[in-house]
Amino acid sequence: MAIMKFDETYYANEKFSKIDSANGKLDSVEFIDCAFDGCFFVNAQLYKCRFENCKFINCDFSSAILTDSSFIDVVFENSKLIGVDWRKAKAMFLKLSFLKSNLSYSLFIGMKLENLILLDSIVKDADFSEAILKKAIFRDSDFEKAIFVENDLRGADFRGAVNYSIDPNLNRIAKAKFSAPQALALLEGFDIELE
Repeated sequence: MAIMKFDETYYANEKFSKIDSANGKLDSVEFIDCAFDGCFFVNAQLYKCRFENCKFINCDFSSAILTDSSFIDVVFENSKLIGVDWRKAKAMFLKLSFLKSNLSYSLFIGMKLENLILLDSIVKDADFSEAILKKAIFRDSDFEKAIFVENDLRGADFRGAVNYSIDPNLNRIAKAKFSAPQALALLEGFDIELE
């Protein structure tokens, strides 16, 4: 794996493979239409960076710090983003897709993430409290111990998702889609017995 320091402030249509930027710092760097494959950004500090129409495959962003960085039409596939505090990113520009990725212990508290796509991913112990997640797609993902409180989940798609705990009294879930038998978890807060 090559250690790389991004010396330019603007990259377009570039492909980066097996780059090690762990514990590195990127300040005000823009990446437009770039692809990253097997890159390592663990504990990296990304300050005021911009990623637009970028794709990350087999990358590791665990514990990365995303201060005021924006992600527009960005896809993460088969990637690790464990322990990322997404609240530090430039929330109004977030449009994210996660495919077969691990977002465990990540924080999305109070964020506006309409149309978020999270497919076939692991999202254990993540906190979505007070987030707006209208029409988000959470299909086939594992939400063990993830927190959903005071969320707007109207029109969200949880089909095939497992281990979520969503109290309909504490969340807006009109028109949300769920699969049986996992949908029975929605009844946990009602103190009833099912046979």
